[in-house]
Amino acid sequence: MVEGKRLKDLMRKSPSITLKVMEEVSSRLELAETRIADLSLHSVDDRLARSLLELAGARLEFDLAISKGDYASQLGMTQETLSRKLSSFQEKGLIAMRGQRTIRILDRGALAAMK
Repeated sequence: MVEGKRLKDLMRKSPSITLKVMEEVSSRLELAETRIADLSLHSVDDRLARSLLELAGARLEFDLAISKGDYASQLGMTQETLSRKLSSFQEKGLIAMRGQRTIRILDRGALAAMK
């Protein structure tokens, strides 16, 4: 992390740094806007399904890189709600859980249809 005054000095001296900073700020703003829209427009099931597919990418199985509490917070729900929804997705045959953090996608099509 660069101190504010030092960053301003660097930006004055180097327009390329200014452009990089603007790109990063723009990217973060876009991500924040997407998250706000997701929270206000999509159900808990929709947000979880979308997130699971994004985390999985082309893989069938992946490990959560963060705690369930942090993951739940990112999705705008409590950890208890996340646990209930993951259990519900398992019962429906959409995913399989191994341990606390390993998730296997079983029905990508059904998850994609929820979005």
